[in-house]
Amino acid sequence: MIDLTPEKGSHAVKFSHDMSFFIDGWSDVETPSRFLLRNGEGLMLRELNGVSDDRLKYLGGTTPQFLEVPSGNEQPMDAMLIKPPNFDPTKKYPVLVHVYAGPQAPRVRNRFGGAQYLWHQMLAQQGYVVWICDNQSASYRSVKHAWPIHRNFAVNELKDIERGVEWLKQHSWVDSDRIGIWGWSYGGYMTAYAMTHSKTFKMGISGAPVTDWKNYDSIYTERYMGLPEENVDGYSAASVLNGKAENLSGNLLLIHGTIDDNVHLNNTVQFVKELQYAGKQFDLMLYPSNRHSVRDEKQAAHLRKLMTKFIHENL
Repeated sequence: MIDLTPEKGSHAVKFSHDMSFFIDGWSDVETPSRFLLRNGEGLMLRELNGVSDDRLKYLGGTTPQFLEVPSGNEQPMDAMLIKPPNFDPTKKYPVLVHVYAGPQAPRVRNRFGGAQYLWHQMLAQQGYVVWICDNQSASYRSVKHAWPIHRNFAVNELKDIERGVEWLKQHSWVDSDRIGIWGWSYGGYMTAYAMTHSKTFKMGISGAPVTDWKNYDSIYTERYMGLPEENVDGYSAASVLNGKAENLSGNLLLIHGTIDDNVHLNNTVQFVKELQYAGKQFDLMLYPSNRHSVRDEKQAAHLRKLMTKFIHENL
């Protein structure tokens, strides 16, 4: 058997019609994407995007650790840990948890994470430990352990997120009173859900969150949750609306693009109203003319500065 893509990391390949050549898009957690032309035996013939930018080697980041966390059954949870460059195990460090948590959409992968990964490395340089742990349903490991979220979003995902945090807190260098969480889209939803259903987190940054699954695309939602009228309890339990704002614990920053055509802005607006009615203080930032992601260069820079400042002040 020939190993056509021998480099460790993530590969995406596209073959020629006669299968004699293929383009291999490869990266690992520390290496930006490279596109390699290979023959049918895997021999690299040339690199299509020669690497000319060597700035990464001068940024002083640390190599992330890939770990497996016990889940309570035979399927471990995949995790990634980024420590500060000058890490001292005798000190205490605040932890920022990054989540996505959506079904079979892992975040712990040996591939380059772009600007988000570099931002996490910057936070590590500023003294934060960054923790990413895929809940069981987010993993590609098995359908069996993803199935419990059927008609039951968020409940099992949060249990796994907290299980990962509890495992990490066994290390003496974790400051258990300074655990934060952030995410975008489904991760923004899980952040809002965690902040209203858990006392674990001192702060949270929720970007473009779904706040009630009756607000989201039926082709996605009903695949997992069924019809709202046939799963009333499931939809209610998965919502961060309908009185859940009263349980907000910790400092919360909500972020949304004003013309988001994926997770509509009204998700955040409904949550804002309920937080206000519950007498809860929180921070809110809107990005005009941006959709589900903040793409404008100046606004994206503003976003990263905003998030960094919020973490500094609240974690």
